Amino acid sequence: MGRIRWVFFDLGSTLVDERRAEALFLREVYRLIGRFSPGVGWRPFLMRARTLIARRAASGHRELASKLFDSYAPRSGLPEFLAALDQRWTVERYTSLWRLFRDVRPALANLCQEYCCGIIANQASAVHAVIREKLGLAGQFRHVFLSGDVGYAKPDERIFLHALDRASAVPEETVYVGDRVDYDIAPANRLGMVTVRARRDSLFSRLEPMSPDEKARFEVNDLRSLSKILKDL
Repeated sequence: MGRIRWVFFDLGSTLVDERRAEALFLREVYRLIGRFSPGVGWRPFLMRARTLIARRAASGHRELASKLFDSYAPRSGLPEFLAALDQRWTVERYTSLWRLFRDVRPALANLCQEYCCGIIANQASAVHAVIREKLGLAGQFRHVFLSGDVGYAKPDERIFLHALDRASAVPEETVYVGDRVDYDIAPANRLGMVTVRARRDSLFSRLEPMSPDEKARFEVNDLRSLSKILKDL
């Protein structure tokens, strides 16, 4: 093993395939907007969602829903819309649609034998149970740092600093693997971590770098490629 000691992963759209959840989430947003503004076409709605993300006008799912509502419906109805959305889209419902990407278990089986592995992710505290019971990954990770516990959320660098401190890790000996250039790669780069972008196909994974700090040192299409990358460092 080389100088790398720790490998931290993002969760959503890095280890977990969120595409089914995102597709149904958008359908629900579309249906709820239809209560306030009937006649919105599905294809223009999808195009608008992708445009908002590409322009970085929305950085998360709930903010995307809010911006989509603003595009089509009277703003006075926004609180009612968001309340209905929050009632429908609980953490439990969203995570019930999660599936591990097929490369995750074999990749972790190798990596976690050689390195200390952990998670740094923007998720509610309830996701600990999902990791443990639904995904069956608890035994793979020495630390799981979720924004709901820590009180800071990516791209705030403090969640990374908290993880490094608690793990007694130094950035130069730590790899961070994530799908988003803005929330994952940029803050990890600024702290001096070795960054790996997981190329996934989800709503926010498609963003491309807009500044040097958003460019990952490495990119992979399959997490099983990580073993060779880390051994060569």
